[in-house]
Amino acid sequence: MSVERPELLAEHITSDSVAEYLSRHPDFFQHHTELLKVLYIPHPSGEAVSLVAKQLEILREENRRLLKNYKDLVDVGRNNDAVLRKMHTLVLSLMEATTLEQAITSLTDLLQSNFSTDFVSMHIILDGETENVLPSRGMRDLAISADNHALQLFASILENNQPQCGQASQEQLEFLFPKNARDVASCAIIPIQHKGFAALMSIGSRDEKRF
Repeated sequence: MSVERPELLAEHITSDSVAEYLSRHPDFFQHHTELLKVLYIPHPSGEAVSLVAKQLEILREENRRLLKNYKDLVDVGRNNDAVLRKMHTLVLSLMEATTLEQAITSLTDLLQSNFSTDFVSMHIILDGETENVLPSRGMRDLAISADNHALQLFASILENNQPQCGQASQEQLEFLFPKNARDVASCAIIPIQHKGFAALMSIGSRDEKRF
């Protein structure tokens, strides 16, 4: 039986094989504690640190990362709770409204006060004579005829019945926010269709990253 010489065995040992061995024997240094005193790892500062010190450094960094993740999760949870409370208030306010005008007024006021929106607009889309359908002058000012050519700007939104968020075109902004079009950097355009009622609710922000 042939026996390999030590120098030949050494040639078969690579850094990968050492790493693999240590990963399969995590208790290796428990049986060879003397190595912990002589093994050193290069540090970015240029100074060498012992293996134990390096392990402590890694553990501290991992603890800092876990602590940050925990704080981030807590913050997200608190924000979600706050949004939930605001949504609850909004829903209750809408349920208490006895007229369409009250509902729209409550919706607009709460969006601006509780959700820190810069601009809110509502356009009610109606067929026929607006004056015969809407009870008050304030409501009639919100109305737009279904055949108004300006609605072509929102054809895809109304057809798909899906909100659109981001940066709207200048024409869209001038229609939705005639007095504040230049101040709106981003917005959410929300189509509302329910039992023959149709409208466009728009929420604008000075922050281009808000929507």
